[in-house]
Amino acid sequence: MTERQRFDDVWAREIERRFQAEVLRETKQWWTRKAIEGLADSHGLKLRWQSESLCFVSHPIGLDGLVALRVGERITDDQIAQLEDLKGLAAASTPMPT
Repeated sequence: MTERQRFDDVWAREIERRFQAEVLRETKQWWTRKAIEGLADSHGLKLRWQSESLCFVSHPIGLDGLVALRVGERITDDQIAQLEDLKGLAAASTPMPT
């Protein structure tokens, strides 16, 4: 992979990350079970449901980081930042195809 291809790949991921964070802020003001499960599926994050409404989101191979989300709770900027950190860890630990 050339330096330009790596740059384009990183920039494309950053644009996608910003877009998804903005979508969460603007359109999904409250957590739903479907939103939590969709977020985890699309970013390779692990879910552990404690009850019908409380879920812990973590890195798939157990790296540091755990975010508690509650169905019906308002989405906060802090939660989005924590989820972005987890997604970054998941992406960084996934081997790049050669």
